[in-house]
Amino acid sequence: MRKFFLLLIAVVLLGGVSANAQPVMKFEQSICDFGTFPEDAPQSFVFKFTNVGDETLVIHQVSTFCNCTVANFTKTPIEPGKAGVAFFDSKGVFLGD
Repeated sequence: MRKFFLLLIAVVLLGGVSANAQPVMKFEQSICDFGTFPEDAPQSFVFKFTNVGDETLVIHQVSTFCNCTVANFTKTPIEPGKAGVAFFDSKGVFLGD
């Protein structure tokens, strides 16, 4: 009975660890303020991050808030401890006010 109880504890503990496993993005810099810039002076910035979690990170989509920006990102799976990027680029085209 004692061996069964120890085995049960081990299964519960190991199951609990794997159930909480997840990727975690840690950004080197999470904010970039370009301030005000003219339409003919496009701006860009690369957000670098590391997967500090214990599962593979897969990014399916990156969205921007307006039509004046485009975004690109690391499309391959990012293993724990490995780095990736999300790239922001303004096209210099502002629609509306």
